[in-house]
Amino acid sequence: MGALLGQTHPFWLDSGDPSHPDGRFSILGCDPWGVFRARQGEAWMQTAEGRVDFSHPVDGLDAVMGALAAPPPPEPLPMAGGGVGFLSYDLGRAIERLPDHTEDDLGTDDIFFAFYDWVLVFDHWRSRWHLAATARRPEREPVGRLLERAEAHIRGLLEAAPPLEPMARPSPRAGSSGFSRGEYMDALERAIEHIRAGDIYQVNLSQRFSVEVSEPPFELYRALRRRTRAVFSAYVRGAGARMHVLSLSPERLLRVVGREVETCPIKGTRPRGATPQEDAALAAELVASAKDAAELAMIVDLERNDLGRVCEPGTVCVDAHAELYTLATVHHTVTRVLGRLRPDVGLAALLRATFPGGSITGAPKIRAM
Repeated sequence: MGALLGQTHPFWLDSGDPSHPDGRFSILGCDPWGVFRARQGEAWMQTAEGRVDFSHPVDGLDAVMGALAAPPPPEPLPMAGGGVGFLSYDLGRAIERLPDHTEDDLGTDDIFFAFYDWVLVFDHWRSRWHLAATARRPEREPVGRLLERAEAHIRGLLEAAPPLEPMARPSPRAGSSGFSRGEYMDALERAIEHIRAGDIYQVNLSQRFSVEVSEPPFELYRALRRRTRAVFSAYVRGAGARMHVLSLSPERLLRVVGREVETCPIKGTRPRGATPQEDAALAAELVASAKDAAELAMIVDLERNDLGRVCEPGTVCVDAHAELYTLATVHHTVTRVLGRLRPDVGLAALLRATFPGGSITGAPKIRAM
């Protein structure tokens, strides 16, 4: 990864725990051929050929993705080029009619996706690197020539890049929150009143913590991954010098293969135990918890409803419910919900039906938001 850090929009989709069934591959890339961005209602795609504007963020991303449809990568690789980026929670305001009481004090994008002709894929199970490419315009540049160019680029990076320095322990600093303790407790009481009134029956009452750091963002990411080893980790450099995404989440909102779609909501968490006996006891406590089971059941019902809006009738089902999902540092309970998308459903319709995910909003989703 160190060889890519000095390049444009580097990313690392990082399997922090290769021993886990979901941790087989890590994917790296840099120097995209185009970038799609959306912010405060504007949406545009920037390439070397110029800029194309779109009237709606979700429709714009759908149009770009649709124009780039390519055959799936060769088995077992998860991708061979494509888009990597993020959707902000605030994108929900472009999908649903919601009150807007927040201040845009960070100036971050609602959508950022960079598009890559080639990626490096590491297969942890076989200890093997793959250089995989998808030519956007085969008539202009065949895949073979693109692979040769990418390989030459990578070799140049590796020869020029200094090795990563040993990781220093980040120095702790005092942080701040948008809530005082009293304000948070008041907000919690208001949420409880809404539940008593029947407005909502679950809500994710969140807050932002901020801290000033002197370490480079990638060094912070290395320190975080060393502690958490989450299987769906990511480092993504967005637009501008200040925008870095350091993500260590185990939850998969959507996975689409062909017309088959799945979502895997997580509710319920316990730490791993210090001994095998303590670890087993904590896992058993989670599985037996009525409170955690109720949380998960409510979100599963919400996700089934969301998928039902875009899937063929009768295809939405719960494949596995409240299964123990054990990671390096925590136990979770997770459910797998499946469906088959209708032929007329594209990315825009799927995002409108499911975003943001119910596990970070509450239920009913729009009222909770």
